[in-house]
Amino acid sequence: MLEKKASSQGQKGRVFLVRRRSWNVFWQIGVFRLLIAVGICFFLLTGIAMLLYPGGTMTDPHRHGYAFFSNFLSDLGRTSTPSGQDNLASRLLFTIALNMGALGITLFFAAFTQFFPVPGITRWLSRLGAICALVTSLCFIGTAFVPLNRFGQLHNLLLYTASLSFIIAYLLLFLAVLLTPGFPRRSVQVFTAFALLLAGSLLVFIFALLFGPAPGTPAWEIVHATGQKIIVAASILIGLIQALLVQPLPRKNAELPSNS
Repeated sequence: MLEKKASSQGQKGRVFLVRRRSWNVFWQIGVFRLLIAVGICFFLLTGIAMLLYPGGTMTDPHRHGYAFFSNFLSDLGRTSTPSGQDNLASRLLFTIALNMGALGITLFFAAFTQFFPVPGITRWLSRLGAICALVTSLCFIGTAFVPLNRFGQLHNLLLYTASLSFIIAYLLLFLAVLLTPGFPRRSVQVFTAFALLLAGSLLVFIFALLFGPAPGTPAWEIVHATGQKIIVAASILIGLIQALLVQPLPRKNAELPSNS
């Protein structure tokens, strides 16, 4: 059997197999194609929502249009802009995009658990990561239906919880990948690059918190709004790249002859 073969290869120091069981076609191939479609749709819907946003930031309520470096993504989900203008069109598109993104996060981490078939620490790390990712998704869905201008404290609480749980989920999956000999090199490199980006962003955030501009100022808006977009865009791009890299693996494994 393939699992017995995995054990023998593990003793030789190279264990990377996809669990051979009754995975249907969706989990073998379709889920990765869906992740690619979700990522592209998120970019498109969010971009259109930005174009339809009437305008206004916390420090400049009467500014026209969406200020890419000053407006937060959460501004797209407002029921009304800081100047009081209706924001229905932008809000609807952003809500759809955020819910699609939440679905993508859950599917991404759930799909990756199949790459850790051998019982042990890596399997549990990947599963714990998937659970944390589910928490992330639920919090993002919550932020979509809890507008910043109506329920500011709850919105921010959900947003911070989503960010923290996502970081934990990613680190758990990244650790599982590092502890798996033979994991595809390019995929490991992509995981590593994003881990370094997260670490660098955290250092920048701490530095900005201690020595940066005062909260509520235009400079503070630029630093944090731009940083937020970099992390979100990088997260989606990483998901797209990983989906492209690992998409053939389950199919190739299914074609391997099994040893009885």
